Amino acid sequence: MAFGFTFNQFFLFHYNIMKLEKILKSKGLYYVALVLMVVNVLGYVSMGSIECIVVFAISYYLSNSYTKNQSVDILVGLFVANVVFGCGRVKEGYEGLENKVKKAASEAATEEKKEKKKACQPGQHRNAEGKCVAKAKLASHAKSLLNKAADMLHEKKKV
Repeated sequence: MAFGFTFNQFFLFHYNIMKLEKILKSKGLYYVALVLMVVNVLGYVSMGSIECIVVFAISYYLSNSYTKNQSVDILVGLFVANVVFGCGRVKEGYEGLENKVKKAASEAATEEKKEKKKACQPGQHRNAEGKCVAKAKLASHAKSLLNKAADMLHEKKKV
């Protein structure tokens, strides 16, 4: 009793270890791990995350060199890739550099279109109302406004 364990506790611990080994070697766990692996690798491919695939493959290989149990190897590879390396992380609100560049380019294109719509064609100028008018019309409009102003001044002088 130097270690503080009774025979029953040691036997129970040994029995649970044997049970765990039996579960780890079962075909059911292997197929579940295989499905998880396929789903994760397809997710990495769809995200274009090659480094996650590489991390998974390296961790699977290293685990395989120690255990020779494919279920454990797959689960270790998934754990390292998703938890340790962070491949399964949801980046909510994250906007990568590529998206920022695309967004800035689309905003610049829309601004350019707006400016083109605002610019008058050659031989035209904007009048006071903001409409594009031919130079001749602008000049005649200005003359008519001057004439109206002059008529108003003459009427005020008469009164």
